[in-house]
Amino acid sequence: MKWYLSLFFLSFLTFASQNNNLLPSAEKIETSLPETDQISIPLLLNYQGKLTDNIGNPVRDSSYSVTFRLFNVPSGGSPFWNETQTIQTRAGLFHTLLGSVNPITSLPLDGNLYLEMQVNPNPPMTPRVRIVSAAYSYLARRADSANYAQSAPLTRPITPPIANNEIADNAVTTGKILNGTILMEDLSFTPAVRPLTPPLTSDEISDNAINSAKILDLSITGSDIANNTIGQEKLNFTAGDITGVYAGTGLSGGGASGEVTLSFNRAYTDTAYIRNQNLSPQAGNFWIAGRGRAQQFYGVSATSGVPGIYGEGGSFSHGTVGVCSTSSAFGGIFLNRHASGTGLVVAGNGLNAFYFADGGGGTFTGNTGLFVKGITGSGVVAVCSAQASGGFANYAANHHPLGTALVAAGSNRSGYYFTNGGGGTFSGTTGLFALGKTADGMIGISESAGIGYAGVWGEGPIYTTGAFGVFGGAQNVGVYGFSTASPGIYGRSQANNGILGVCSTSAYAGVLGAHLLSGQFGVYASGNLGASGTKSALVRTSKGPTALYCLETPEVWFEDIGRGELINGEAYIQLDPLFLETVTIDEENPMEVFVQLYGNCQGVYVERGERGFRVVELNNGRSNAPFAYRVLAKRKGFENLRMEKEPIGYTDQNLYPDPNDPEIPFEIRAKRLAEKNLRIDPKDLIKKRSEIREVSPQELNSVKIETNLRGKDE
Repeated sequence: MKWYLSLFFLSFLTFASQNNNLLPSAEKIETSLPETDQISIPLLLNYQGKLTDNIGNPVRDSSYSVTFRLFNVPSGGSPFWNETQTIQTRAGLFHTLLGSVNPITSLPLDGNLYLEMQVNPNPPMTPRVRIVSAAYSYLARRADSANYAQSAPLTRPITPPIANNEIADNAVTTGKILNGTILMEDLSFTPAVRPLTPPLTSDEISDNAINSAKILDLSITGSDIANNTIGQEKLNFTAGDITGVYAGTGLSGGGASGEVTLSFNRAYTDTAYIRNQNLSPQAGNFWIAGRGRAQQFYGVSATSGVPGIYGEGGSFSHGTVGVCSTSSAFGGIFLNRHASGTGLVVAGNGLNAFYFADGGGGTFTGNTGLFVKGITGSGVVAVCSAQASGGFANYAANHHPLGTALVAAGSNRSGYYFTNGGGGTFSGTTGLFALGKTADGMIGISESAGIGYAGVWGEGPIYTTGAFGVFGGAQNVGVYGFSTASPGIYGRSQANNGILGVCSTSAYAGVLGAHLLSGQFGVYASGNLGASGTKSALVRTSKGPTALYCLETPEVWFEDIGRGELINGEAYIQLDPLFLETVTIDEENPMEVFVQLYGNCQGVYVERGERGFRVVELNNGRSNAPFAYRVLAKRKGFENLRMEKEPIGYTDQNLYPDPNDPEIPFEIRAKRLAEKNLRIDPKDLIKKRSEIREVSPQELNSVKIETNLRGKDE
């Protein structure tokens, strides 16, 4: 039964001075007022009220167990006082003294006092009743303790803190200041900070203030000293003159005084010292020429960074030209015998040359790094025989943030590239074919943390049907998705089903969802869940997996089932608060209650409320009998749904087997007819594989790899 407190009276007396818990301090206060009566106030509250049922009728005259609690907040919180009494009602009225079981020894100083009452075993009544003061009190508590305030000890910490004008000048000495507590902003001056900013200027340094000991060894360069600022008198040594310049090997001239000249010794026969100084055009003439059976020009450098042979064409012609007219020789050979050396480094367009630190056959730098055209064969054949990781037959890189490393086009098609760059693009009748003999055919990895990027991105025609964005076909799993933190497979469509699963064999499902953890959802629908067939729970029985079917209704109802018992002919059922959060119960949407009696009585009727219901025996009966009940209520947010039309059913081949059924709307009928062409026959995959032609390693035999190229021993 639900209880209601319809009327109450309170008489409240302010506590006498014996109640020291009312004071902020816990110390005992001794009061001695001459010619003043010491009044002892009972620590009780006089309370009277009336109990009724939920329709306003007084409860039966009887004894009831009631718990009273005092709070300092209108709702929530914890009580600072409580006691349980047995009260006696007459026509619903009762009277009691609160504190007769558990004395009320303290009350909140801020005046916030609320009483809560609970008729056991029912829940507490709401709202709580606020208790206010009586018109007069025998003795005010604060007046009783006024004398004490004049001699009361000072309480630590002091609140509020001591202000500046409360401290006498020069009262704080260094002994009163805690070490390490004064900050820079507390000082009225700014101490020097190292290093000095800006640096010292010449005017800020005294004359002769810097000596040798103040200068770091080898730290002064020519740029640190202004021209003509250091005289001989500042030096601790004597400056001298050049006494002579003498010619070395291959040179002539020189002298010990005056101006001298050094010249090439033209009689010296080593042509490495001869350079063409003629800048005028020459037709058919060579400054240096050689011809014979041996090497005609051979250069050796003994200095780092100096070439053995240097050729420069200036603005007239080529720097170096190598020509050969036999198949067994080469126009040029470039060898680097160092383990990390590069054989050839070429740069154009006025750009700097680059090379790999680990070495290589050659590098090419320019607006176009390297252009190769094969007239009757391959433009470029790249072969790698390295077994260790890191060896590549072909490696392409574009260092520009928006560059594309490789653009490949076949089938006489144009090449394409992404404007924001990429590793490579491929275009042709088949854009890219990848075959893995013993491992993956293709691996796609994206390290981008942004949304919308994929390891493999597939796209078919957007506005026409026929091609797939991504297709996977196999005897095992056609497409397998795996994720560590997001959906393994995500499907989204702007004008159709996000994911479509179709199965053509028994004992399997079009879509199967499973969860590896017990008690979790194998399939979850965010939104409505529909089915043109049955919705079943499969249970393992002696017959095998057996289906149990759902009960369907034209409206959306939630149901709760429970038990109760008539006591003296009536019972009140309080519905589960969580159940009430999921349903709507009001005048427009009342609950439906069905009662099944399990004991002898004269029959019952039900009085429905919004949070529970009352079961009452007919003819004012006073029986005690158990019963069961079923409660139905409209689901919150779905109160007005009843047998709604769902257009998605037009796409269901169980409801409409013929996709050209005239009852199907035209736009859905056209889409269903088009989707019939999206199913791939396994024979089409066999045909597609027959179009693949294998290029064997033997077909590369025409590429001769010369391994016996050696220059003259140094």
